[in-house]
Amino acid sequence: NIYFLIKELWMKKIIITLPALKSVSPVRAALALIKGLCKDFEIIVVSLDSSIKENSIEPELKNLNIKIIYLEKNGIKNIFKAGNKFQEVLNQIDTDIIVSYLLRADIVTSMANTKANKISSIRNMIVQEYVLSHGNAIGNIFGFLHKLALKRFDKVIVMSSDMKKYFIDNGFKPSQLELIHNCLDEEDLKSKMDDNVNLPFKLFQPTIVTASSLIKRKNISLLLNTTLKLMENGNKFNVLIIGDGNERANLFNQVNTSKFKENFHFLGHISNPIPYIDKSDIFVMTSLSEGVSRSLMEALYLGKTCIVGNIPGNKELINNKINGFLYNTETELLNIIQEQLTIKNKNNNLLPIEFRYDISLKKHKKLLKDMVLVN
Repeated sequence: NIYFLIKELWMKKIIITLPALKSVSPVRAALALIKGLCKDFEIIVVSLDSSIKENSIEPELKNLNIKIIYLEKNGIKNIFKAGNKFQEVLNQIDTDIIVSYLLRADIVTSMANTKANKISSIRNMIVQEYVLSHGNAIGNIFGFLHKLALKRFDKVIVMSSDMKKYFIDNGFKPSQLELIHNCLDEEDLKSKMDDNVNLPFKLFQPTIVTASSLIKRKNISLLLNTTLKLMENGNKFNVLIIGDGNERANLFNQVNTSKFKENFHFLGHISNPIPYIDKSDIFVMTSLSEGVSRSLMEALYLGKTCIVGNIPGNKELINNKINGFLYNTETELLNIIQEQLTIKNKNNNLLPIEFRYDISLKKHKKLLKDMVLVN
């Protein structure tokens, strides 16, 4: 058919570069973007790592008829080998734009010799997060390498005003930065609410939920300390911890020696946490650093009472005491939780409008089409 032939020739090609296809928050953000772009652009996904069987977005990409290329060069130690294989891919595919996510993909993309416009979608305050996650020495090395790579990009998409200021303060030109707020794939979220689940507690009481990686940066120990104090003071509720990570054993031991251990449940990593968040009453996030948290966005969309630290990223999602609560100290966190345990939420959508999917997608499309015209 001549129409489809012309359309195929006209459609601009976009390569989405990811470290792996594991269904974590930044990769799901890329998937949401792909869903919105695939009718207007030809999308090719390049994964630096190999295919994985569990918790992968591969089936969803295949349902969208998206071509996937695996470089099969896993880990930071194979970064230059991944770069060489990526260059081979670019030599065979005449692409217009490359959009990459996360450190390894950004480094590989930055090394590529191509006429295509390069865009990075940044999820956090890079150096700050790396130091909190990996320690001062390694964190600063990762931060230095990431900033060096990003200087070679045509555009860097940032997800919040705080993040934009952070990059300007770190020597990036405002013209290189594009503010497009993080967003939810709202239709995908609605479909995931249908899963029939029960909260894993014996007693029917209010439930506090948190959903994140169990790493030091997420500071889950603060949540456990605070909730244990509240239980000692006679408050009756449950705490559900969704996620996994290298701090899980320490966190488990923190509550397992208390008389309230039956009130805590570590659910581990699950592919669909939405029904559990929906059935809970209060969402708490005690992170030391965040970009724009997807789990917080989900909780706001579901109308949950959200209590989070007063840090960049959170402040753009939460209008204090209007659609959620920002705390500064452990005492504030304790007092807010104690007060909110007695209040029944009405379950309205509390997510600010600028974080809606259709608005974010419209801004992405405009940016991509403008860059294609410039190119």
